[in-house]
Parts: sequence; structure tokens; C-alpha cells
Amino acid sequence: MSQVNRIKRILKKKNTTVKESFNKIKINIDYLGVNNSIKCLAVTSSAPGEGKTFLTANIANAVAASGKRTLLIDADMRKPTLHKSFQKQ
Repeated sequence: MSQVNRIKRILKKKNTTVKESFNKIKINIDYLGVNNSIKCLAVTSSAPGEGKTFLTANIANAVAASGKRTLLIDADMRKPTLHKSFQKQ
């Protein structure tokens, strides 16, 4: 199963352990910004296939589900794939 299909499957489900884990990550990010609200978050790695797309799509989904305005930018100039995760079929 491709990474994009896996992300789409997880985003469609209501309650999964993966979604709950990303909600916990979102809460921890919020907690880091208690004194100063975190406005920007960058995810990067040195090699392909380390889960950047999976991580960013699910964190953005958790933040948006909490009611916060969310802008997700795919800055991968060589192989952008985030747009495929959110396309309607």
C-alpha cells in the first residue's frame, strides 16, 4: 500500500490509535507554546522515506480538527506528495 493511500485511510477513520497518538503530539506541541503560541512548525529530514509526509499530514489534521486555522505547505521541490493525501476521490 502506498504512503498516500495509508494517509487517506487513516484520515477517513474516526478513532484510531494512530489518530489518538497524533492528538497527543498536538497537545504536546501546544504545551511547548504555553507562554508564546507556536505559529510555525517545520518538519524535515536528511533522507527520503523517513515519514515526513505521514507525520505532517496527520499533525495538520489533528490541529485542524481542534478548530485552529491550519495551513500546510509542501515545500518538497523534488517529489511533492502532500496534495495527494487530501484530494477528494
